[in-house]
Amino acid sequence: MMRRTIFVLMSSGIVTGISLGQLATAVRADSFELRAGGTISGTLLNDLASEVLKIKTSDGVTLEIPKSKLKTSVVLPTEQAKIYSDGLSSREDSVELHKALSQLCLQQSQSRLAFAHRERVVELAPTDQHWGELSGYFKDEITGEWGRVDRINQSKGMIQKAMGKGWDTPQSQAIAEVEKKRKIEKTKMAEAIDRALKNSNQVGPRGLEAAQFLQNLNDPVAIDKIADLLKKDIANGGTGEHWMDMLAKMPLGSATSVYIELATNSLSIPLVDQCLEILNSNEFTREAAFDSFMQSLGSKEVKVIERAASNIQAVGDKRAIPKLIIKLVSLLKRTITTPGVNAVSNDGSVAQTQGPITRTFEDLIKHQAVLSALISFSGENFQFDKKAWSYWYAHTYAKENLDLRRDP
Repeated sequence: MMRRTIFVLMSSGIVTGISLGQLATAVRADSFELRAGGTISGTLLNDLASEVLKIKTSDGVTLEIPKSKLKTSVVLPTEQAKIYSDGLSSREDSVELHKALSQLCLQQSQSRLAFAHRERVVELAPTDQHWGELSGYFKDEITGEWGRVDRINQSKGMIQKAMGKGWDTPQSQAIAEVEKKRKIEKTKMAEAIDRALKNSNQVGPRGLEAAQFLQNLNDPVAIDKIADLLKKDIANGGTGEHWMDMLAKMPLGSATSVYIELATNSLSIPLVDQCLEILNSNEFTREAAFDSFMQSLGSKEVKVIERAASNIQAVGDKRAIPKLIIKLVSLLKRTITTPGVNAVSNDGSVAQTQGPITRTFEDLIKHQAVLSALISFSGENFQFDKKAWSYWYAHTYAKENLDLRRDP
């Protein structure tokens, strides 16, 4: 049987008019909510009107729980309580009964009791999709059975997120936990670096200790902070040389994404060249850089395309040729709106004679950096003629099925 939450009916009109058997038939409850939190599952052995409820658990243990320890969730007005009581005592346990009682409870803002009746509808009519969804049930695609979302997710090994906000796999939660710890570590490291920078110019043991800390720093957790300091140095007119030296002490695999980001976005050409040289130093970093630059080449922004093509040329990977041909020339749409025209009439009044006009223009953009990369890879120069480049590629590479990886 599906577990239910039984609610103590505090209105005397309800408790007096309903026997234990009638209520059990109507609500099919076997789970008791405690004020202190948690639930107790089992079978109620005495009447709900009792001040102390006797509950027999599935383990065969009988518990005596004062009613005051249970949550009070249902209080109906006297007149509606009588209707509710009569509905339970005089009618057969049926889908129609529980649908009607669910609506009655909702009208009286008794959402929890309404939900209990909805659950009974689902139990009596498991194929009723509408009422199943109202009760928080859904159809398991694997078994084809209807069930509570929490039960089905739990059976799949999923874990509910904090505050009941969705579900996660154990693997996802483990990854999130690692990321959380990593973020804390990065924050602490950034604070340590800031302290060391502040103290490094001091005379005495504190200054010496700070200088040694910065000189020997090679913990990958510090990479993001060093990258931020490097960018600030460049933005303020510096060369970034000091911070690049510190970044060079980090494991290359851990710092690869930073080098790629700098090569993609930095306005300092010497810094970009230095990053490209480092990325070209081994196959792993070169492949990671190539994949990133190829994604950037798909951009619609002229500056991004130009930088990506220039970086691809530096990496020297001929697999980029087909995409370079595609990006050789592109159309850039521009929208220009001219304001309306006002005129002064003979009587001195001002009237608008023409409203705002919006025009769209298409500019043909020739990407010089893309052409430069194609010339470098091919030794040919067909200018910005896409057809000529495509014909050359088909006869030189595609037809011979050559490996387009970078030359050894």
